Amino acid sequence: MDPLGIIGPVWKPNGFTGRYMTVKSYIQLAYGIRNWDWIVGLAWLNDDSPTYSIDAKAPGTVSEKELRAMLRNLLAERSD
Repeated sequence: MDPLGIIGPVWKPNGFTGRYMTVKSYIQLAYGIRNWDWIVGLAWLNDDSPTYSIDAKAPGTVSEKELRAMLRNLLAERSD
């Protein structure tokens, strides 16, 4: 458990924090996919474990739209 008790996404003016989220949750967040929509892929993608935490900071104030684009780039870089 996070010492601050935060689980899930937190948007900030200069970044994003995600705590104890699955890869599927990060993809849904990055692409604006609702929780009840299906993501088709490998079986592990729909597994509820493992979970990951991300703490991303931007050099200045950015919009949620820009943060989502940054998260998509991060996911793409890590999936190679």
